[in-house]
This record gives sequence, structure tokens and C-alpha cells, in this order.
Amino acid sequence: MNDDVQVIVPREVPLGGPRAMTVRRTLPARERSFVGAWCFVDHYGPDDVSSTGGMDVAPHPHCGLATVSWLFSGEVEHRDSLGTVALVRPGEVNLMTAGRGISHSEVSTPATTVLHGAQLWLVLPSARADVEPRFEHHVPRVLEVDDGVRAQVFVGALWGSASPVAVETPLVGAEVVLDAGVSVVLPVPDGFEVAVLGDAGSVTVGEFAVARGELAVVGAARHPGGVSVTAGPQGARVLVLGGEPFGEQVVMWWNFLGRSHDDVVAARAAWEAGAERFGTVPGYTGPVDRIPAPALPGVRLKPRGNRVDRGNRGNRVDPGVSGFAGDAEAPALACPAGGGARARPGVSGARLAARPAPLAERFGRVGVSGARLAARPAPLVPRHPVVGHRFVGWRVHRAHWDGSRERHAQVAERQTRWLQVPVSERAWGFKSPLAHITANGPRCSGGRSCFSAR
Repeated sequence: MNDDVQVIVPREVPLGGPRAMTVRRTLPARERSFVGAWCFVDHYGPDDVSSTGGMDVAPHPHCGLATVSWLFSGEVEHRDSLGTVALVRPGEVNLMTAGRGISHSEVSTPATTVLHGAQLWLVLPSARADVEPRFEHHVPRVLEVDDGVRAQVFVGALWGSASPVAVETPLVGAEVVLDAGVSVVLPVPDGFEVAVLGDAGSVTVGEFAVARGELAVVGAARHPGGVSVTAGPQGARVLVLGGEPFGEQVVMWWNFLGRSHDDVVAARAAWEAGAERFGTVPGYTGPVDRIPAPALPGVRLKPRGNRVDRGNRGNRVDPGVSGFAGDAEAPALACPAGGGARARPGVSGARLAARPAPLAERFGRVGVSGARLAARPAPLVPRHPVVGHRFVGWRVHRAHWDGSRERHAQVAERQTRWLQVPVSERAWGFKSPLAHITANGPRCSGGRSCFSAR
């Protein structure tokens, strides 16, 4: 029924704080920005809130998008600038359309012991991007689709069940639970892109295995007759997300979604100024009153459209960084302290987008250029006994790695002398540290210094 499946592997993003829970993000990704109008997929838990501290996200803004909250366990209190106070509970959907601008907070309740769910965003089309903000709550009925198949449709329509929550483009969103070994065909329209997010157990989509946390995507017109999903031996629970392909280009940065760099600049300025556009959230009590916006990068943000659907037939796609500036600064759900999960205020989103995710996770530190990390040969670093993060501004000549123990001892000695140089003199481009190292260290083959500036 469908022979082209793109499987996106999630990357882990900490929510912030010393005991922070971690989310698994599959959209936006390097190879795909949207599935229909679904532009952001975070999957989290099950998390023991006694260890992670649960969720406490102070008031933060949104515009140009809609948020969809869906829980499998736990309870989250939602407050917004419209005066809404509502609980997100398992099997109940909260849809908040930000439109021209809204602010809200999210806090797990004291009754929550395990938090498990998904946070989803929808991009609004340009003609509806500035609609008045609104909040909707709905409890979809449980459908007995077939023997061993149960479903709840929380957005759009599927299996004759339609959700009343209003969306601005043709979409579908549903939770589907399958008993062990059971198969079901998702009767989505041929013109929809479809994604299946594995939540519990394992499934196959078409002929391709999908593990927990992974997102399997089938392009529009590539699933005649529907999308086939089969549960593994322990059964499975998945989220089905789909919609008509979204053809517009957008700028997604932090919690703002616009059509241009200037749209984002204006939204950020309005939030920082406390303008009426985003309002205030009454009744929230927490360590901070509101989350400040991070600094904008030093370059203009470029609008981006969806990635080309390559039809990679089940090959895993490491999402890395999506290329959206908004992916460098994680959305507010992921940055209660005001910075992004992969960045801090003032760090260029362009640099972070250039940094490969595996290197960032293994070697990244605050203040280090992603371009330098990307340029450093990864296999060399973990094999060396002494050169660590303090040496990221220098490159060790390859000949040194094949040298004797004596050379390694000399490197250790030079590193000790380097660390004695005052911090103020370690700035990139300062000549004294380089002169100090090359003047006192041995030479590699060809008379070159074992250390050379990039």
C-alpha cells in the first residue's frame, strides 16, 4: 500500500534546569520541516517527576502558530493571556491558536507522578497567521476501529469521527492503540502527507520498522489505499499526524513563526517591551514572572520551506539541526530559563545550525564556535590522553598521534603551561600563547609545530 517511508530518528533536547526532563524531537529535522502543517513534534516521558522536577514553564509568547497538547499520563495546568485556566489530561486535547499573539504557562500539577505526552505545533497559513487567539478543549470519544484497534481522533477526521477543534488547513491527528500483532490501514486521503510517531512498543509502517520515539513519514500520493501499520509482539501505541502538503516558506525562531526576519524582530520587540500584543498570564506563580526572549543572531533569518521528500525507503534520518533558526533556540517548552536547549542567549543560530549534532553533544561547550568543532577531526579527540575541551582553539598535528609516550608527556607539560596563561590572554588571535607553545614544544615531522592555529 505504501512503499516509500522516511524514518526520522529523534534527538534528545533537555528542558532546562539541573533535574530537567528530556524531550525527543523529530520535527523540524534536517531532512523535513513539515508533515502537512505539523511543524514541531516533541515526545516526552514517561518521566518520574520526583527525579525531573516535572514541567514548570513560565509565561512565554507565541505567534503565527497553534499548539496541540496531548498526554498519555500526568496532568498539566494551562494558563494564558486570554484568562483561560484549563487542565491537560490523558485522552483530552488542548488546542491553542496563537494567531497574532498570545502568551501562556504550563505547569504539571502536584498530583502528577509520571509525565508522558507529546507537544505539537501547527504552522498557520499566511492568510490566517494573524487571526485572533483562541483556546479550545475537546475530549474525543474512543473508537473501536476493529478487533484489537482503538483510536481517538483529536484533530480533523478519521474513521467517521470528526474533532470539533478548529484548524486552518486540512489536517488529521489521532492516537491509535493496537494489540500485539494486529494490523490496521489508516484511511487518510491520498493527498495527505502522513507521519506515525511511535510511543509505546514497536510497529512497522508499510514494510519498515519504527521504534519508540521515531517518526515514520509517508509522502503525499505515496500511500494509495491508506497507510498500513502493524504492532509488534507487545502491542503498540502511536500518534498519527497528517495533512495536505504545506507549500509556504516561513521563519521559525524561538516561539515565533513569521514570513520574514522583520516579522520575528517585531514579535520579539513586542514581547520584550511587554506590549499588549501578547498580554499577560494571570495567576502564574513560579521562580520567574516570564521568559525573556533570547538575543537574535547576527544575521538575517531566511524563510525556509519544506525539505524535499526524498523517499528514502526506511533509511534512518538523524535530524541533527533543522536549518530553521528556531531550532537553534529551542521553543519555550524546552527553555524555561530563557535560553534554548541547544544554545544560550546571544549565540548565533547560524553557527549552531552548522554544527553537526553528534559533535555538539560530545564536544560542545558554551562559547565555542560550531564551525570550529565541525572542522576538528572527530576521531582524533577521544584517542588523545590529555588534550580536552580547553584545547579546542588549537589543532594537534596528525603526526603527533603516532609519536612516542615522550611526546605525549611533552604535550601534557605544554598544556600545563598553557593553563597558567591568564584567561585574558587566551582570546582567539592573541599571539603570546601561540608563541609560548611553539617556542617551548618539540617539532613534528617537517619542522612544523605540533600545535598550529586553525
